[in-house]
Amino acid sequence: MEPIKRGQLQEEIDEAIVEFLDTGEELKLETKSDSACHFFQKFTVGDDEVQLRVDWSDINDDGHPVLDADFFCSKTRKKRSLKGSRRESHHTHTIPEKGRQYVWSYKNYKRPFKVKVRWLARAEMKVTVVAAAEATVIRSKKS
Repeated sequence: MEPIKRGQLQEEIDEAIVEFLDTGEELKLETKSDSACHFFQKFTVGDDEVQLRVDWSDINDDGHPVLDADFFCSKTRKKRSLKGSRRESHHTHTIPEKGRQYVWSYKNYKRPFKVKVRWLARAEMKVTVVAAAEATVIRSKKS
């Protein structure tokens, strides 16, 4: 699979659903205009507010998008720098041979899930019409 560029996500994917494997809960992921990501709902881990996103512009060796995590201060909402455990949890790759299945962890928080996608299909059709005709001229021998 080729990476999807900014602004092209809605042309390629109709919807993405996350299924949390520990609870069976399913949620539709959101998009933002001019982005190549599907966004999870924000949640809190300790004093960090976390925004997970499936980044379709960053494809791993298995052809699956990398999961990115952005961290914000839960009090000020300012983006936090990627140092220490935040840096380790910023990129998460899929589990080998499990499709788009991930286990995201940060500090004492761990969440297994998979991302299901409904792709938009494109079809091009070329119609060619071939017509053939045959005519035979018969001349009469009568004058």
